Amino acid sequence: RHEIQAIHTAGHSKDHMCYFEPENRLLFAGDFYLGENLNGFMVGENIVEHLEGLKRLISLQPKTLFCGLKGRLDNATERISRKYDSWWKLGCRVRDMHNAGATRRKILKEAFGGEIFFFYFSQSNWGRRYMLDTIMDNLSYFQPGNKKEFLPYD
Repeated sequence: RHEIQAIHTAGHSKDHMCYFEPENRLLFAGDFYLGENLNGFMVGENIVEHLEGLKRLISLQPKTLFCGLKGRLDNATERISRKYDSWWKLGCRVRDMHNAGATRRKILKEAFGGEIFFFYFSQSNWGRRYMLDTIMDNLSYFQPGNKKEFLPYD
């Protein structure tokens, strides 16, 4: 009785999918969302694929988000837009610090607050350094013409 759209959202993993039910504007995001202020990645995650996936999800204007970590969340479009904006700003900050000659160590400390204990607890499989690495590998993406501006949503 419901139409479900599959949306490819690589970034967290190459094969990650989100599912959208357009009539009620429900988004089932699996592990793609996980919160607005997350600033760490697993080994192999890609910031550009994440940002492009977030743009696709925002364009659907979902009302309710079902997150694998946080459960049911209202104001889905706003939440996803804030995540996109925060990661875009972080990428630009890393770009600017790199262009000013900052070392990776300094960028990790100042832009990310350093590494966290979970890096060691995860046996080095998840950390802020991996998010920094993918931003550094994609500095050319963080140019003003690539930023998507979103209008406020109800």
